[in-house]
Amino acid sequence: MSLPDILKVAPQQTIDTMDVHTSILEPLVCNQNNARFQLERRGILDINSCIQVGRIKIPGTGSAADEICNCPIRAGCHAWIKSASLRVGAQTIATTDEYGKYATINRQFKSVEERCRKDGVLKGTVDGMEPSWLANGQLQPMNLEWGNNDNGMPRFEADTSPQLEITADETTTAIFSIKLSELFPMMKGVQLPLYLMAENLVIDITWQNSGLGFSYYSSSQGAGANNFAASCPIATTQVAFLADYLSYNDSKMGDMAAQAMSTEGLSLPYNDIILTTAALPRMTALTGAGAVPQRQTVNRDIGLSSRSVQKIQWADVPNATTEFGGDWSLAHGQYVSRAFCGGSEWNMKINDRLVFNRPVRNEAQQQYYLSQTSGGVDLQVASCEYSFDQTVNSVGTVTLPAFGVDNAGSSVATVNGVNINDPTFTGLCHYQGLDLTNPMSGAGVAVGVKPIILERTIFRASTDFAQSALTTYIWAQVGRMFVLNNGTVSVTE
Repeated sequence: MSLPDILKVAPQQTIDTMDVHTSILEPLVCNQNNARFQLERRGILDINSCIQVGRIKIPGTGSAADEICNCPIRAGCHAWIKSASLRVGAQTIATTDEYGKYATINRQFKSVEERCRKDGVLKGTVDGMEPSWLANGQLQPMNLEWGNNDNGMPRFEADTSPQLEITADETTTAIFSIKLSELFPMMKGVQLPLYLMAENLVIDITWQNSGLGFSYYSSSQGAGANNFAASCPIATTQVAFLADYLSYNDSKMGDMAAQAMSTEGLSLPYNDIILTTAALPRMTALTGAGAVPQRQTVNRDIGLSSRSVQKIQWADVPNATTEFGGDWSLAHGQYVSRAFCGGSEWNMKINDRLVFNRPVRNEAQQQYYLSQTSGGVDLQVASCEYSFDQTVNSVGTVTLPAFGVDNAGSSVATVNGVNINDPTFTGLCHYQGLDLTNPMSGAGVAVGVKPIILERTIFRASTDFAQSALTTYIWAQVGRMFVLNNGTVSVTE
């Protein structure tokens, strides 16, 4: 049987009366490690239902008043969640691991206006770019309070809006929200009929570590001192789930109930993601002037045998928080994907056959294939944010700063006391991916018994050798089937 229209995330063919019941659910469990919500067995769960969450700062070596704490620039409040799972009874339906990093990838397909004007308020992000006040062809973050100095001229120190700051008080700290459809890819395509389930739907959240570099950035670096907040724990009194339950006329709700009670049951195809991680070791720098980039070949077994795979995305995240000058870690935490000054290339082997006749090396091609994983929506970042193509010389040394620095490398702009210089943004959005869906049927690639292999060659240039090891996070979106029969939920590949 086909999926009922009222469960589809799309405009319906006919106009019908719909009732919306909104509940604010307190978590069954909420501490600094995790939170759990149990939803009511009523109506149809709307995909725009969301989790409300906040953090507070614990002062470090500086005074609480001087420390300005915010979410990571690109990840926002998504950085606060490490993993999330959706289950009915003992049956796990969907799981999203390393959620903050995964969400950061897919936020980069949003328009700059949406990221700044909308997500800036709802998610605490600061990742839209505009021309620098210096009018020198460089860029600076746009949704900030730059203002003017006493002479009426533009100043080059900016602050985030006070309403977006993490404070030491749970009643005044910024509160953000994350939609259910952002947490779980399955909720982008279907809405769940909770009223037909014999057991309650449960959402489990595992919070991200509150340590520096994972959850927020802070300022007040006077005299070289890192006066950061010691930690940013979850504001447990502010955690809640805002649930919208939809219901239609008795005829439509009854027809769907009859389908769920039939021999075939109610089947809902959906998408889930599987995470694979792999180490990317550092290399020893070549000696001598004018050293050419060095090749590093890395082949990774992604697995995914006997699954229908729709798309694959990956990010190269430095293990250390002092990479490439150090300033970027204060603004981004670990929610980046670092490009290599010498470039890189990749290919993929599926069912024992290479996808491409030759590896994909051109940066524009890599960006194109990544954009296909978002339905063909272009990546909404500046070229210098994606790669070092515009900022390296022939031996891979960074020479042309792109963000808020002059050619001598001195800082000309700060945000909350953090220097906005070249390494703060350049080459930190180098996400990659490949869409494997059939454009005619929308089905993914059926993988046989042999695993998918990601084949990569990285060209380590002179600037890259100083960097530590990285971890490659690889998310694969796979197709699954949700089956509801006589109130019992089961999941099949």
